[in-house]
Amino acid sequence: MRRGGALALALATLCLAAAPARSQAAPPRRFAARDSAQPRAPAPVVGLLSAAVPGAGEYLLGLNRWVPQLALEAFAWWQYRSHRQQGRDLEVRYRRLACEVARRIDTGPLCRDSSDFEYYETMGKPEWAKSGAYDADGLTSGVQPETDPTTYNGSIWVRAQRLYDGPTGSALGYYDKHAIPPGFRWDWGDNGLEQTAYDELIHRGDAAFRTSSEMLGFILANHVASGVDAYIAARLRELARAPSIEVRTGFEPAGGAVRWRAGVRIGSGRR
Repeated sequence: MRRGGALALALATLCLAAAPARSQAAPPRRFAARDSAQPRAPAPVVGLLSAAVPGAGEYLLGLNRWVPQLALEAFAWWQYRSHRQQGRDLEVRYRRLACEVARRIDTGPLCRDSSDFEYYETMGKPEWAKSGAYDADGLTSGVQPETDPTTYNGSIWVRAQRLYDGPTGSALGYYDKHAIPPGFRWDWGDNGLEQTAYDELIHRGDAAFRTSSEMLGFILANHVASGVDAYIAARLRELARAPSIEVRTGFEPAGGAVRWRAGVRIGSGRR
């Protein structure tokens, strides 16, 4: 009986010792879930994460709005790449058309390319069916400007003379700077339909490049908005967890006398 009583007492002691150990090792589930929802990084770091990758900071905070932010980012990049590629394809098409039809008078099978978009844009305007010659008389020394005002170079020479009061040296310098140089002449001739198709291609290509630039602006705005949103959300959580400090001062009666007392009260903060 004594041996049995001692054994029961030992078992009871072990059970009592193990009970608090289990409670310390496994806190209530509601506290564990709430702690996991708190930000694991300071607010500036969370904001920078979302500024780099939209939705990353919101995901760290456990906010569901990281999904639409990341979806907008993916959609915007897809639109940017799509319009950028469309613009490049249209650029290749209108430059090829210009070489095969309008510029063959000057280049033959070889067509010198130009990175100046304004040059290609001017070529497509219906009022400039041909550029005209840069030097109207190659047998005479010096540059003899184009005099036909219905051509692009001819209109440049007319404008230069108006600006500088006649065929002066300054007018010739203006002409040299703005006229179409040798090797880049064009003449659509009787190919009016091809010029119309060319003008449509160049405007579609310009619109595609412009849309791709607008998508880059949208992507930048999404990064900024997501970074600010994540920073504010993380900062609000930090403020909610911060302890409250209350300072109390004043005069109090004590034992028939008046004493000035001060005190500081530190709260635990709202959880």
